[in-house]
Amino acid sequence: LNDSGVIAISIDDTELPNVRKLCDDVFGEENFVANVIWKKRSTPPNDKTIGTQHDYIVIYCKRMDGVELNLRERTEEQIDRYKNSDNHIKGPWAASDLTANVKGGRFVESLYFPITNPNTGEEHYPSAHGNWRFNRERIERLLANDEIYFGADGKGKPMLKRFLCDIKEGITWTTLWDFAPYNTQGSQEMRALLGSSTMFENPKPSGLLEHVLKLGMSQDGIILDFFAGSCSTAQAAMDMNASDGGTRRFVMVQLPEPCPPQSDPYRAGFITIAAIGKERIRKCGEA
Repeated sequence: LNDSGVIAISIDDTELPNVRKLCDDVFGEENFVANVIWKKRSTPPNDKTIGTQHDYIVIYCKRMDGVELNLRERTEEQIDRYKNSDNHIKGPWAASDLTANVKGGRFVESLYFPITNPNTGEEHYPSAHGNWRFNRERIERLLANDEIYFGADGKGKPMLKRFLCDIKEGITWTTLWDFAPYNTQGSQEMRALLGSSTMFENPKPSGLLEHVLKLGMSQDGIILDFFAGSCSTAQAAMDMNASDGGTRRFVMVQLPEPCPPQSDPYRAGFITIAAIGKERIRKCGEA
């Protein structure tokens, strides 16, 4: 890894404690980024008392002070929250709470004061004896710039206009990835590309790998997958390049492990596991 490099390791419950200890030793526990929980199944298996629905993606970096992680892209639904009903010069905005969290003794007396509605003259204080997020001077500037919202009729409580142009270009990732494709999507991709959903046991869905690449990789970076399997990672990189014009490159490493003579891959002409991945890359290149 270079100084801004990131490693993501897919692992289950059995080996999670060991891989954390190993990575703490290799990379240093100070370079631990996150332990992501990937919801890989919509329902638990019926043959278990407690059925596993998730795996983990353990993420470390080479140097925490050098890593350049990316924010998660906003969805169209999240962007559509921002409107410009009053034709404000700064563009689309969404109403946001003006009060601050005062739990645990965080009340600040100087931030407790009335905001006067310029339309009605009514004075509004923070709710529940809390305080505003900003001081008087900042509130006055917001009022002067028409950046405080008093409801559709102009008579409501004050709220902050949070402008799309002022916020970060993405949103914060969570450690619970219940938005990534399920494992079944990986088998469906194998059927679409190679004609059989049983060609490979538990192939990772390329959509899951796309999320990993979006988090930790630049558009011109290099991804190394040293347990490449069916080469879902290669498909993810190629699909992303086709989508956004990136120049991501990939190195796939897979031992030529023989396919059992009675298996579907062998009957389809694939003598080794590595041959399956090679053919997938060819098919994705043609698509």
